[in-house]
Amino acid sequence: MTKPTQITIAFGTADPHVDIAEKLQAQYPHHLILVQAGLFLHAFNKSAYVLHSLKHYKLQLAGPVKNPHLVVGFPVANYKKCLWPLVNEHNFSYVVATSDGKLDICESSVQSITLDTVSDDIVHQVIADLIAHRQLNSAVTAKTLKNPNTQGFLFKSKAEALDTQLLQDIIKLPRDIRCTWGENVRETMQRIMRNTYLYGLDDDKPQRLKQLSADIDLLQHYISQAQALNRFSFAFEHRVGLVVELGRILGGLLSAQKVRHG
Repeated sequence: MTKPTQITIAFGTADPHVDIAEKLQAQYPHHLILVQAGLFLHAFNKSAYVLHSLKHYKLQLAGPVKNPHLVVGFPVANYKKCLWPLVNEHNFSYVVATSDGKLDICESSVQSITLDTVSDDIVHQVIADLIAHRQLNSAVTAKTLKNPNTQGFLFKSKAEALDTQLLQDIIKLPRDIRCTWGENVRETMQRIMRNTYLYGLDDDKPQRLKQLSADIDLLQHYISQAQALNRFSFAFEHRVGLVVELGRILGGLLSAQKVRHG
């Protein structure tokens, strides 16, 4: 199991390069954005998180305390050698803004993965987690960023974890409960997993998210029902917490779709 990666907390004044990066991100929403600052290139927020997850660059939490941001940096010299694997192996495109005001734009020949993989909600959650724990476990994100089959990769990883946990719970149940309540849970969880894997390639993402939302509500009902039956020994609060967290992430995806299509 990958150990949590220690990060640096460096709160201070606002960095003007963040504004430059945000303006470029608006122009190139699917590209990694890097801005030159002296002898270094800096990436912020979404781009920083991708570089940390895939290239293991040290992640830093910086900026004003009331408005922090994620940042990674590496020397500007020979930067293409650092970025080409992201283009060739992971199909990312990138934009580098040099200090002389020029843009170096590199387009991946296969547009199978973009910055859409990392939502604003994920960045905000990572910042909150880093402030609270000062560490980040990137084992899951590094794996899922390489798989562009679903944009909501955090939702996918949480759904997989919940599926495994519930399967372990059901296996331990008496046969009569396993064949009744357990079967209902398995069928619901199977639909959640299938729709999760279909989401990335679906032309009607809002409808797919609605189906996921209904099944998550149904799953929460089944777990609450199990607690009322008083024939189970697993930790209900933990299982409910997993489902609620899945619903919270799904809510962020639903909100993003509404904004995108509003």
